[in-house]
Amino acid sequence: MLANAAHIEEATANNIPYIDVDGLKAFNKDKTKIKKWCKKYDVLLASDSVAKQVTKLLGNVLVKLGKFPVALAEGEKLLDKISEGGMDSLSKSELKQLETLRRRLRGE
Repeated sequence: MLANAAHIEEATANNIPYIDVDGLKAFNKDKTKIKKWCKKYDVLLASDSVAKQVTKLLGNVLVKLGKFPVALAEGEKLLDKISEGGMDSLSKSELKQLETLRRRLRGE
């Protein structure tokens, strides 16, 4: 989860790993660090405000890896996006990524 302040609180409460803008800046567009970090996750979610900055902060590494984050609107709940109710506007690959994340959160 690439999170802003509101989503950081929600991610912490639900035991979901997150990184904020300062953490993304720490990568300093180093491709090997970004790849190593990114490979730990099947899907990336991002707060809408952070999603707009991802390419600027990380470069195009996530696009090349096929792991560009799924945007999460400001008022949208994190668990709602992961659950099946918030999947109407997602592409097939995003749905597949979120299904994998959902299974991992359930411990399957």
